[in-house]
Amino acid sequence: MSSNIRLPKICQFCGVDFIAKTTVTKYCGDNCAQRAYKKPKREEKIKSSTPVAIQKKKATFLLKTSADQSGVPADMMRPNRWVTC
Repeated sequence: MSSNIRLPKICQFCGVDFIAKTTVTKYCGDNCAQRAYKKPKREEKIKSSTPVAIQKKKATFLLKTSADQSGVPADMMRPNRWVTC
């Protein structure tokens, strides 16, 4: 049994006006629904990966600095012994 309900709504992702066939429809189509689902997941992943990238940059800087101060070439120093990621 199908419904004849037609509700004008605004897409919660892109803001486009559309006609919804059910009362619970939030997005104008599958593309917006998928993007809305993936956006917080992507932001969470980026947020959680950023500190690791910063740690690696700091470790590389510290390694280069200590190599400069000790007079030992940076490629001769083994970062795996001091840095655990």
